[in-house]
Amino acid sequence: MGGEEEVEMDMCLLCAEDQALFAVYGCGHNSVCYKCALRMRFMTRYKKKDEHKRLLCPECQTSSDTLHIVRCEDRDSELGKGLEDPKWKGVFGADKDILQDINFLRGLYCPLWEECGVEEEFKNLDALRAHMNKKHGATLCGVCFEMRPLFLSEHMLYTPKQMRQHESMTERCELDDSNFYGHPKCYFCNQLFYDPEHLLEHMYHKHLTCDLCKGRPTTFHKNMSELVQHWRDEHYYCDKCHSQHGGLHSKQHHPSEWAFATEIDFQAHNVWPGPTSGTGRRHTGCVDAKSCMHCTALLCDPTEQMARGRQEGDPDPDGFAVLHGPATEPPERRV
Repeated sequence: MGGEEEVEMDMCLLCAEDQALFAVYGCGHNSVCYKCALRMRFMTRYKKKDEHKRLLCPECQTSSDTLHIVRCEDRDSELGKGLEDPKWKGVFGADKDILQDINFLRGLYCPLWEECGVEEEFKNLDALRAHMNKKHGATLCGVCFEMRPLFLSEHMLYTPKQMRQHESMTERCELDDSNFYGHPKCYFCNQLFYDPEHLLEHMYHKHLTCDLCKGRPTTFHKNMSELVQHWRDEHYYCDKCHSQHGGLHSKQHHPSEWAFATEIDFQAHNVWPGPTSGTGRRHTGCVDAKSCMHCTALLCDPTEQMARGRQEGDPDPDGFAVLHGPATEPPERRV
């Protein structure tokens, strides 16, 4: 954070920008600037199985436990022991000034410190954003800061108007890249996400979909209460089971056990103990055969069926299928 002076610079192999500080890997390669090297090692998000990639040299893919940060003109000189960074293990600076540059790179410092003269590190991001908004009339995007593998000094600064355009999916901010289309929002949580992929991950993790809506576009529901209402409106839902078993607060049953895709499944649930529901769960019937006004099956006592010489599944003279059900008084025969 010192004054400007003439320094030797060279182009980084990765970012293609002229840089004054470069990283020297254990293998000896030194064509990557210190920002790209530190970003890959400490800022980039890797899957668990790919964590080892943090230590790889981008030129030869050799693992390197140490990273020496030196000035451009010293890249090919013999490396000394260096000074190890107090926070990042395995990172060494050639001198104290380089360690100070590394600390400024990762710290919460005002990127416009030369204008305001504030060189102290802020306690948190909110304090830094409040300072920048008050002193400079600009701020950085909190969503980009959390999701993009960039150091604070590399983030774009926006005025309030530009920030609204940056976050919007319908407006364009002149400072953004042409392939950036704004931050999508979860309207259930009123929360912004970096891109549609992160929003979709959030929707599947925090909200609910209907397993009965097969063949339809995927729709999400804020919580179980809204999903149950969807089952009532678009499918078939047994409110009697819902009430008897504690509804949304039941510890032994899940509301999906009482939701059905078709009217036939729902009718079978009402009169037959133990059918499979539309979501694949089994449960007991909740309506007595005598009180079911929609049932198209006649439940007879198995003992009476045997006495009359008919087996399960044989057609009934009156056109009803004979099913084995609970031992109840058979309904009156139609004349």
